Amino acid sequence: MTANSGHRSQTEQTIRLAAKADGKLEAIEHTAKSCTSAVEVFPEPCTGITSIMYAAPNMRLKQELGVLNVGTPTFMRAPGENPGLFALESAMDELAWELKIDPVELRLKNETKEHQRRKLPFSEKYFAECLKIGAEKFGWSQRQMQPRSVQQGDLLVGWGMAGSSFPALRGRAEAKVRLLPDETARVLTSANDMGTGAYTVIAMTAAETLGLPVEKVKVELGDSILPNGGMAGGSQMTASLTPAVLAACQKVLQTANAQNAKEAFTNLHASGLDAYEASATSAPGQEGKNFAFNSWGAHFCEVTVDEEIARLRLTRWLSVMNVGRVLSAKTAASQIRGGVIMGIGQALMEECNFDPASAYPVVYDLATYHFPAHADIPRIEVAFVGEPDLNFNPMGARGVGEIGITGVSAAIANAVYHATGKRIRSLPITPDKLI
Repeated sequence: MTANSGHRSQTEQTIRLAAKADGKLEAIEHTAKSCTSAVEVFPEPCTGITSIMYAAPNMRLKQELGVLNVGTPTFMRAPGENPGLFALESAMDELAWELKIDPVELRLKNETKEHQRRKLPFSEKYFAECLKIGAEKFGWSQRQMQPRSVQQGDLLVGWGMAGSSFPALRGRAEAKVRLLPDETARVLTSANDMGTGAYTVIAMTAAETLGLPVEKVKVELGDSILPNGGMAGGSQMTASLTPAVLAACQKVLQTANAQNAKEAFTNLHASGLDAYEASATSAPGQEGKNFAFNSWGAHFCEVTVDEEIARLRLTRWLSVMNVGRVLSAKTAASQIRGGVIMGIGQALMEECNFDPASAYPVVYDLATYHFPAHADIPRIEVAFVGEPDLNFNPMGARGVGEIGITGVSAAIANAVYHATGKRIRSLPITPDKLI
C-alpha cells in the first residue's frame, strides 16, 4: 500500500511564537518541510491552517519540498491540517506553560474572527464555545498546574487539550426523486456510501422535506447511470449532496402541486401517472466571496504513564465539535470517533520507516504494521455545539469527517508533558521516548 498507493508524507516543522506576558500573540512563524517523489509533486500543506487558528499581527509561513527516491505521498485524512495542527497546538501548549497561562485561556485570548489571509469573516464560528464547553464537561478547572503532580498508585496522570479545525468544502451534486403509487419515495444519485452514513442522511433529508416517514424512503446510490452525486472526499459529501436532495424534493412537490407527500400521493393516484419525478442540482454560489467556512473543535484527554515500563494508556477522551447543523447525531459522532481513533494511532503507534538501501517500506503489511485495537481506545465522548450554517448551504451542514483527527496527536502529546514533564515533539510517541 505505502509503496504503490501512497502514504502520508513525513514532515519537519519549525514554529516560533512571540507573545506578550498576558498571552496575546504578536507573531507566528511556521516553516514546514515535506517530501515528494522524483516522478510526481505532492506537498503536505502544513502551514495552511496556521493563519486560520489564532490572530497575530505578524505572520510568516513557509513550505519547503524535498525530492526523494521514495513512493509518492498522497492525501491522508486531513492532509496538511493534521500534521500542521500537531505542530501548532503543541507550540501553543508550550507557550501556555512558559507564560503560566491555562492552555484553554490562551486559545480563547487569541481566537481570530476572520481568515487572516483571505480577510473574510468566519461564518457561524463556535470555536470558543467548543473550548469552554469542553473544559466544563471534562472538569478542566481541576487540572493541577504542575507537571508530574498527579498520580494513581504508581502511574503518572496527565491531562491535555488541543484545538481542532478543518475547511468546510462543498462541490456540485445532483439527485433525482421519484414519488411512486405505493406511496414511497426513491432518491437516486451516483454518490457512494463508504460507511460514513450517506444512506442515512440522504433518507432523513428526503423524509423531512417530503413529510414522509423515513422508512418510506429508499435511497439508491453508487451506479454511474444515476445523476452525478459528486465526490466523496474533503469531508464534503453531506454538504454537497443533501442540498441537491432537498431541492429535488421541493421540486417534485411542485410538480405534484402539493405541499407534502400525502397530498402528492393523492394527486398521483388521481392523475393516473406512473410517478412524479424531479431532478435538481446544487453547487457553491457566491457565498465564498463574503465568508470563510471552517468547522471547529476541541479535544480533551487523560493519559496514564507507567515510567518503569514506559507504558502509556489513554483513559479518557472528550471531543466537542462545531460542524454546523448535525443531520444525524449518531453517524456524525461515529465519524468523530473514527477520526480520533486514527489520531490515536498516529500519535502512539503508526510509523512508516524506509529501508535506506531500497527506499522500500520496512513494514509493508497489516500483520506487522502497528495500529490501534479496541484495548487501546478509551470511551470517546463526543458533543456538538453551534447553529446551522445557512450561509454555507441551504441545509446548514458542514463537513464532519476529517476534523476528528486534527489536533488529536497534539492533545495526547500535551497530556504526556503534563504527566511526565517530557516534551515530545516527534511522532509516534513510542515507549523508548518515555523512558
